[in-house]
Amino acid sequence: MTRLRAAIVLLLPAGALAAPAVSITVEREPGPAARVTIACPGAPSGTTVFEVDPPAGGAPDEQVQEVTARDAAGAALPVEHPPGARWTVHHLPGAPLEVTYTLVPRRSPPPPGNPFWPILQPGFVHLLGDTAFLHAPHLDEEPGLPVTLQWKGYARAACSFGEGLGPIRSGVPLGPFRHATFLAGELDVAHRAIHGQPVTVAAAGAYWTGGAAEVADLAVPILEAERDFFADHTQPRFLITLIPNGLPDERSLSLGGTGLTDSFATFLQPLLDLRPAGPHRRALVTLIAHEYLHRWNGEVIARAAPEELVYWFTEGFTDFFARRILLRHGMLTPAQWLEVTNEACCRYQQSPVQNAPAERIRADFWKDPDVQQLPYLRGAVVAALVDAEIRATSHGARSLDDLMRDLVAAGRRGEKITNASLVATVARFTGAPFAARIRAIVEDGATAELPATLHEPEPVARREQVHTFAYDLGFDRERTFALHRATGVRARTAAYGAGLREGQELAGWSIDGTDLDREVELSVREGGRVRTLRYLPHGAALTLFEYRLR
Repeated sequence: MTRLRAAIVLLLPAGALAAPAVSITVEREPGPAARVTIACPGAPSGTTVFEVDPPAGGAPDEQVQEVTARDAAGAALPVEHPPGARWTVHHLPGAPLEVTYTLVPRRSPPPPGNPFWPILQPGFVHLLGDTAFLHAPHLDEEPGLPVTLQWKGYARAACSFGEGLGPIRSGVPLGPFRHATFLAGELDVAHRAIHGQPVTVAAAGAYWTGGAAEVADLAVPILEAERDFFADHTQPRFLITLIPNGLPDERSLSLGGTGLTDSFATFLQPLLDLRPAGPHRRALVTLIAHEYLHRWNGEVIARAAPEELVYWFTEGFTDFFARRILLRHGMLTPAQWLEVTNEACCRYQQSPVQNAPAERIRADFWKDPDVQQLPYLRGAVVAALVDAEIRATSHGARSLDDLMRDLVAAGRRGEKITNASLVATVARFTGAPFAARIRAIVEDGATAELPATLHEPEPVARREQVHTFAYDLGFDRERTFALHRATGVRARTAAYGAGLREGQELAGWSIDGTDLDREVELSVREGGRVRTLRYLPHGAALTLFEYRLR
């Protein structure tokens, strides 16, 4: 088996704390593993704390192992590893030191969701700097010499700062350098440009129908449309990486990603069909549109702490504008736009935490999946309400577009958003009584009533009452999938009627998770045989509001 070893060296001139020079070399060896060496001046106090952001679902020392340190003469230095994601090195004040550690593949089963931890495979290595590179916080934001990256033993490589085996100079301090994506191995690479500025798509292998070229052709119009919307073509380069995640299954769809320094790391289920007529392309279109909009809503429009309090704006408004821009530029048809808009509206109306206040979101965003989804759903409804009110009060002269561009201009002046500042901006565009309604929704958890009319697309969409069902699997989804046994099965549900019983062993499943008209399939193992149960996830009857094109 091929082993991957990465030798990573962070070099600074002795005593030059204000001018870090970073040199990174990644070498391919049998393993897979990554050997990392960091040389830097120690802290003036004589105690340097090295940290790494722990990946979701994993302990920091699960993949970061064998941390050792030496002084400039090569003598061993004591290293302490207190609980948490930090290692402490004691040395002479300000003296140069060298820290070495090993990155290894995960041992524990991966949790659901995006793999933000280091991925070390025979064919490729994928690192997110935040979870792969130890760093000394006193050096993170020091300006100075750029980081230099070099790969050895790989066919191709790409990162947030350029493509090729290097050396590549990043031109940013260590903090932004770590908030980046690094990929090397047997890559499928496609190149495009927007106004002469390069856009690169690098895929870790040929896992998807269409591959890097199809994703590049898909992404470029999205990036260009959003840059045009904000009149901002200043980004010198952009990288999209495609990383396989999960097992191929033609009955399911799984994809996600994260925005990083001049890049977007995308995690895709193998065998997705990304061609123009492929069934999975639209999901990737909306994902890229949402994540790239964070370049403005979340970066230029920066959040004051605690940032969870304004996620309704940075996530919900981003969802709203991603759909709007895709619609305007023909990347979503009116029917497709209506489908995704109605899905979000119905999920908001059925949310079990619909009336959770902002403080509940701050406390439980990373703990409760329903709370985590609420800012996206609530914020998109609030965006539609504010858009309708701005159009009404200005007699059609202005829209939410103007408010968003106004906030971008304020962000470029260094202002950060809070709930109070956002409500004040809404009041300036609409009036104090309406802004008070918005404050009650986003802070107190008051119910947001869907606006009667959505003014895009043309013809306008009107709100209508519909009769439907609650989406109900009939069992405890999280515990069932974790245990591979039916858990929390409830009588008088469609699942129970199809034959599901408490404690049955599950051999497999196919679940959309949102589509009421798509059958749930559960493979139940009984007495050495596997039986498939099928049912529609219809729960209690509901009366909701949806939109119809006039």
